[in-house]
Amino acid sequence: MRGDRIAQALGWSSPLLGFCLETRNGLVAVLNDLHKGRDSGRGWSVVIDVSAVLLTLVSLTGLLLLFFVYKRRTSGLILAAAGAAVCWMVWMRYVP
Repeated sequence: MRGDRIAQALGWSSPLLGFCLETRNGLVAVLNDLHKGRDSGRGWSVVIDVSAVLLTLVSLTGLLLLFFVYKRRTSGLILAAAGAAVCWMVWMRYVP
């Protein structure tokens, strides 16, 4: 299946396709494929996983540091709760 997608993207003929199809999806489609790790190999998959772990670590340490800053604690926790509520509402609305 992967070879057929590459053949489609490059405009090559494929025995399974039976014809030559050229698609030009543009920059947004390429970035979407990279974001999902589609047809990118094992190396890119590792980059995606490592960056997800690092971003999670940074956000959790930021939340932890919020508890030690007295002046910003209340407003920070209110904003964090509001952000979590917005994310939950978007998830409930758009995720089947």
